[in-house]
Amino acid sequence: AAVVPLALLLALGTVQASLDTTMVRAARHQLTEGIVADAVVRAPAGLTTAEAAALGELDGVEAAVVTGAVPVEIKNQEVEDEPFSMGELEWEPAGLSVVPPDVAQGIDLGVTAGSLDDLARAGTVAVAADAVMGTVQRVGGSITVRDVGGTEQVLEIVAVFSRGLGFGPFFVGEATAASAASAASAASAAS
Repeated sequence: AAVVPLALLLALGTVQASLDTTMVRAARHQLTEGIVADAVVRAPAGLTTAEAAALGELDGVEAAVVTGAVPVEIKNQEVEDEPFSMGELEWEPAGLSVVPPDVAQGIDLGVTAGSLDDLARAGTVAVAADAVMGTVQRVGGSITVRDVGGTEQVLEIVAVFSRGLGFGPFFVGEATAASAASAASAASAAS
């Protein structure tokens, strides 16, 4: 009688391990295919504006594409519509990857709809296709984000891309990141 539950556990473990390996391989493939730059510099503590400019001025460097990240929570629209939800799963932790207007010189996200050029406008976001899979969200739709200060902001979806496993699900331009940062500063100053 214990053989059947044991066999089921082994099968579940095997499927889970295979799925994890597959996801890691897919993410690695997307990352490798999407980095179009010849070199990548990692700076876990970040780069100053002067350091980024110095990288761009090195011999042989055509462009230095500097990215960053902003921690936020994303509102889960589907949970909000659930009749018995008490809001406990309404917000999911996430990060907005911040990219400059010339992002395409270093990264190819595999845009399938819309344009990353539209990220230059404040209040816009590019989303990974797998982040909106199973929803009605598409270019022209919106997502709601909440920054660490609790300020909510509705972002218009201006592009959908295919390499979300490798690069992350949400990209914003510098204008959107700046408006989120100033909203968070204003909220903390008011409290």
